[in-house]
Amino acid sequence: MMLYNSAVKNNALKLLCVLAICLGCSDGDKEDGDDNDTNNENGYNPYNPYKEGGTSGPSMFVDHNNDGINDICADVTVSASRVTPTVTFVVDGSSSMDRNFQNSRDSRWEIMVSTLMSRDDGVVATLQSVVSFGMVLFSGPADNCPDLRIVEPALNNYDALNRVLSDYRPGMMPPKYTPTALALDAAYNLQPDSTIPDRNRGPHFIILCTDGNPNSCEAATGQVGAGDPPPEFDGPIQAVTSGQNKGIDTFVISLASEGPEYEQHLAQLAEIGNPSTPAFSPATRDALVAKMEEIVGGALGCNIALNGRVTPGQECTGQVELNSKVLGCNDPNGWRLVDERHIELLGSACDEFMNNVAAVLEAGFPCDVFDIEVII
Repeated sequence: MMLYNSAVKNNALKLLCVLAICLGCSDGDKEDGDDNDTNNENGYNPYNPYKEGGTSGPSMFVDHNNDGINDICADVTVSASRVTPTVTFVVDGSSSMDRNFQNSRDSRWEIMVSTLMSRDDGVVATLQSVVSFGMVLFSGPADNCPDLRIVEPALNNYDALNRVLSDYRPGMMPPKYTPTALALDAAYNLQPDSTIPDRNRGPHFIILCTDGNPNSCEAATGQVGAGDPPPEFDGPIQAVTSGQNKGIDTFVISLASEGPEYEQHLAQLAEIGNPSTPAFSPATRDALVAKMEEIVGGALGCNIALNGRVTPGQECTGQVELNSKVLGCNDPNGWRLVDERHIELLGSACDEFMNNVAAVLEAGFPCDVFDIEVII
């Protein structure tokens, strides 16, 4: 198996595609007239040229137990690939997003859109080929609440997101309401159908980007010109709890401070959505970009999906190499079996795999340890 990954930016996240070799052994005879058709006292070995890991084949094709037969052979080639995470942005489009961001001359909306879509360092622009991005843009005009503009998650989804964001301005028709709970529910409903087999499916993350107190559309009718409705915190809490029960992590980005009650609410949402990541309030655009990269990078990880099944408990009879270096099985800087269809690189191996643009990964398993599996 050989893998090449291409950098998406500096030392950040990399696109990785993988080919794994499952090695099914065969004792069958070669065709008549084959000059390399040889037998020995230990039985026919069609991969003798690879016995010592010579230049004619991958170095892992070796005779580990010195019985004259290669323990790993190459009758069956199967594919493997990095799992594809799904990241859905839930973006506040209320009128307050038209206000200045911190001490910047740019609005909160402009900073948010730039962080996602900038061709130079925008998260969607740089990672759309390896992350399935989606979006729920939400607002609450008094005469049309909620207004949800939904882009279903997909790879290479930059243009679809950009069309929605480019056509929208928070100040064009000032929305009175911030129906955060309804937007979150819509985002959780975009989760890929878990009943459809897909070995490449990765985690699904929600990133909530908001700058105001959530409230309800229930009092929207006839409220044009009236004061802001009171905050409604229970709805978002219930929505994030429901998402977490489905196995979907939710991360919270706060683009403004609306007072202690608001900050406490966002802290509670973040605690429910992903206890290890508090709500984040960026002071600068660079800080927001870095946080987005951190969250999405966590979704990428170093998991590799196989199109077959490794027998649990026997995975260490196989071999994984990174840049011609054998990685230890169950080593903190090597690799481990996540489940029968996935392996994961760990520690320094993961770092090298993510950051080295010329990284080459090779892997093989004995023929009685790996069963190829075809998903239609």
